Parts: sequence; C-alpha cells; structure tokens
Amino acid sequence: MNFYIDASNVHSGGGKTMLNDFIIGTDAYPDIKFIFWIDYRFDIPDLSINSKNIQFIKVPKVLRFFTQFKIKKLYKSDDLIIFFGNLPPFIIFSARTFLLQSNRYVVENSTTSNMSFLTRIQINIQRLIFKLYKNKVDEIIVQSSSMQSLIKKQSNLNTSATVVPFKDFKEDAFSHSTHARAKTGFIYIASAEPHKNHKNLIAAWVLLAEEEIYPKLTLTIDDKSKIYKEIVNTRASHNLDIEILPNILREDLMIKFANSQALIYPSKFESYGLPLVEASMLGIDIIASELDYVRDMVDPMQTFDPESSVSIARSVKRYLNHINSKTYIMSPDKFINYLINR
Repeated sequence: MNFYIDASNVHSGGGKTMLNDFIIGTDAYPDIKFIFWIDYRFDIPDLSINSKNIQFIKVPKVLRFFTQFKIKKLYKSDDLIIFFGNLPPFIIFSARTFLLQSNRYVVENSTTSNMSFLTRIQINIQRLIFKLYKNKVDEIIVQSSSMQSLIKKQSNLNTSATVVPFKDFKEDAFSHSTHARAKTGFIYIASAEPHKNHKNLIAAWVLLAEEEIYPKLTLTIDDKSKIYKEIVNTRASHNLDIEILPNILREDLMIKFANSQALIYPSKFESYGLPLVEASMLGIDIIASELDYVRDMVDPMQTFDPESSVSIARSVKRYLNHINSKTYIMSPDKFINYLINR
C-alpha cells in the first residue's frame, strides 16, 4: 500500500511542526510507501533522508494546484491519501481520502479587516474552496472539539469531521538537560498574525511596568513583521524585559521553551493551539485566554479575557503572587473634598 501526502503548501509554523511529527510517525510503518509532495521551502528532517519507505517531491508554489492530479495518475483504490494544507481536492478519489484541517480562518467567517488586502483575498478564496469541495474527502481531521463543532455547522456537509490530535511526545527529550536549571520568564510561541493578539499582550506588559513589575517575556515573531517594529519601540520606551527570537531553530526553541516558567497564550482563536499541548508535555505552567479552544486541550493555571490588557496583566500578577490593588470607593463627602482640594 502507498500513502500519498499532499503538503505542497506547508513550510512554516504549526503546519510544519505537524508535518514533521507525521514524518516521524512513518518510521513505525516500514511496509508502507509514503510519498510526500512538499513546499520547496520545507526543510526535510535529517532522520527521514535515509528512510527507504519515504519519498519527497518538492513543489514550486505555482505548481501546487497540479499535485492532486499527479496523485490521481498514481494511486490505487487500496491506497491512502491525505491533504495536509487545509484545502480539499477538486476531484474525487476512489481511495480513502482525508483532509487535515487546521486553519480556523478557512472554516469560520472571522473578520479579516485587520489584514492586508492580499491576505484577505487569499483567505476568501480558501474559504470558497473549502465550502465548495469539502465533501470530496471521506473524512476531515481536526485537532479540537471546537473546530469539529465549527465544521459540523457547515451546510451541505456530507462527510465526517473527527477530532484526532497528534504530537510527537519524544520531543520532550530536548528538555532533559534543562530540568536542573531554574525556569524563568514567560514565553509566547506564535506568529505575528493579528489574531495572535500581541498588541494586548504588550499593552499588559506596559501596565505591569507602570507598577514596577518587569517579568521576562520571550516572543518568536518574524523580524520583518509590522508588529515586530512596534514591540521593539515599546520595549525601548518602557524598558520592558522582552526577548524576540525570530527564525529560531525548532530544537533551540524547544530548549528555550523547557527553560521557561510559563507559557502565556493570549490568542483570540485557534484550531489547535499546539504550544498549549507542548507546554503540557514539557511540564510548563500555562496562562491563557478563557476560551473554548484552550479548554479543549489543557486546564490552564490562570486565565484572562484576551480582549483586555488589564485582564492579562492581572492574570500575570496573580501567577506571580502580586496582590491587585482594588479601586477605592469614596464616600460622597470625601469625593467633594477631593474636588475642592484638587
């Protein structure tokens, strides 16, 4: 049997991590031939280069669309096919066919007003493709019950949506050499997309600084993003203890992750929230948005309203055992006295 994997539009972020984990999983099935169509920018993991049952075909961006037709010419009815890039195929296969759906923007009509014009166009096209062709696969695989509920609400859904999250738990080996060290600071592993909510997170760090609380925060955003420049400027103007690690290697990131005291996760929505799973795997405390996608995966130590920088700051203070100062309510006579003596 052959297993055909169309991952021709996966090369970074959580999708890359999931694809790498999937590749690691193939080692347990030496009798199956795995054929991967991958983005030309995807770094093939070293462990798979010499595997006899794995074949990688790098695909230029302009030829992604044709991958499904190449699979169509090769597959047999007893083979398996999975589409790894959130979009279903345009054609129907007689073999068992899966779609791995991990992009909530594609499934849900969330606002894209804070994105660039080109990005909005791309997302709207992807939404249309998903809506029109989602029934071309036998099963849609998601990583959380929240995503499953969203997909089941889709009209004309004739295929099943199944919650099957997966993760390579061997990755905690990166943390073995760090257990003896004192864990310090907060880390937020996320791209610079607007829904990741860096603005409210940094605003919370400013509020903490105004109370002379300066916790360490590590971020992983791209240094070419707009929010990167804003964070650098805010860090300088408020003397914030923020470290930014753009383009950090996966192995180095996991070591940094394992040495952190807590994952803070203010994202407004996720299809999976992979860092939440990884934090739980590494034994890292979690402070996160009080939203369904978080509770689908973990039980955080502290939660907050992601729309409120004040709420985020207060959750950090609770975690650090700082006492929140409550608003003092004056009696009417003291209020008048306050006004007189201003």
